[in-house]
Amino acid sequence: TRLLGDRAPEYDPGMNLAAEVWRGLDNKEQSLSQLKKVFSRQLIKGNGFWWFDMWGGWYDDDDIHASMKDFRDLYVSSLNDEDRSSIAEIAVFSDESAYKYLTDGAMRNTVFNQRKALGFMGAPYDFYDISDFEAVYKNYKAVVFLTSVKTEYRLEAASLCKKSAIGVLSVSKLKKEFTADELRALCRASGVHVYCDSDDIIYANRNYVAIHSTSEGKKTITLDGTYNVRDALTVEGFTAMSDKICMDMSDNETRLFELSPTDNH
Repeated sequence: TRLLGDRAPEYDPGMNLAAEVWRGLDNKEQSLSQLKKVFSRQLIKGNGFWWFDMWGGWYDDDDIHASMKDFRDLYVSSLNDEDRSSIAEIAVFSDESAYKYLTDGAMRNTVFNQRKALGFMGAPYDFYDISDFEAVYKNYKAVVFLTSVKTEYRLEAASLCKKSAIGVLSVSKLKKEFTADELRALCRASGVHVYCDSDDIIYANRNYVAIHSTSEGKKTITLDGTYNVRDALTVEGFTAMSDKICMDMSDNETRLFELSPTDNH
């Protein structure tokens, strides 16, 4: 990135827009890994997106430009995938109507704070407002409620979970958020497929699976079946037919794999 005070000093003479949030990562490799992570998430979620060149000079690098071309080509190709819908088996619900009752700052911040462990649990999840619960809950094996206030929506959702024997975790005044281990335990107890249990970030749909490492070491992605697996972004990538992907990764590294059915899948 380039700072506005450097690009156009007349617009930021006091360098007020020079805080860490406006600065890039330490090196190009880290930047590319983060861009791959963001791209992988948007590709797998089916989101529209763009990268905005703030005041000129952001992403100003030949390797980054080449990667963005690869991203675009892969995204355009993905539009031909037969089914791009979510495969999440666990859903997370917040309750916007409950916030007027929450005077405790920690409870108000539950949704924001819980995102980290949700990202580390190793299973894709969908996020909703609880007013949508009745319309979607039958698509899931487990749910997480990020509200302790027993609004009408919350009570009805709890009743529907009990009737359908859906696994539930719910925050309370004593339990304001859950660890990744607790979330994985809910997944396994409810029959939700867990792709990875090493506290790394996983994105997955029917056509792709991505991992972003939060530590250095050996990583294993356990697929929900046997697939033809292709390394989608690495030039020296591999193809294989397997139900597991094992690799050594450095910290803050992103890998994206394309999945296609085998004859017996």
